[in-house]
Amino acid sequence: MQNQVYIEQALGKAGLISRQNPVTKLPMVAESDVVAGGFCFPGTDPETQVVGQKTGATAVAGFVVFEKYQPALNGVTNSMNINDGEEVCVVKKGYCYAVSTTAAVKGQNVVVNPTTGAIQTLAITRTETVSGTAIEVTDNIPEGFIDTGWVVETGAAANQVCEICHI
Repeated sequence: MQNQVYIEQALGKAGLISRQNPVTKLPMVAESDVVAGGFCFPGTDPETQVVGQKTGATAVAGFVVFEKYQPALNGVTNSMNINDGEEVCVVKKGYCYAVSTTAAVKGQNVVVNPTTGAIQTLAITRTETVSGTAIEVTDNIPEGFIDTGWVVETGAAANQVCEICHI
């Protein structure tokens, strides 16, 4: 006979707002490759459109969350992908659930690969070196990744749901 139920529930579902603390979010149109639970980048019209992958991007437009029903295309009903042309909610500031490919620890920075959309967490360290009249800044962000400005609020193991925030 079963004597325990839901003893190890997940922290939350990736791609959702985790707390109703003040949240700054904008409606945008998904251009291509937009995934709920991932970061997005400015699209063709940066005021109204976002893309999920953008080679050479230096900053994120925000974090994409599920906010409305969208029709299933090509018979795919269980997907985090947002249909091209659909309205999507982009969180600029707030608390959200995400999945990091590395173990997430409270206080770590969140970085993303704009080419693939992969999310990682790490403690960013920066070093400034003065060389003549120039200042050279180096950091430990992996090659191809950019700092999102978001940090880990509630940690988790690699490939598990963690809570991230940008306030």
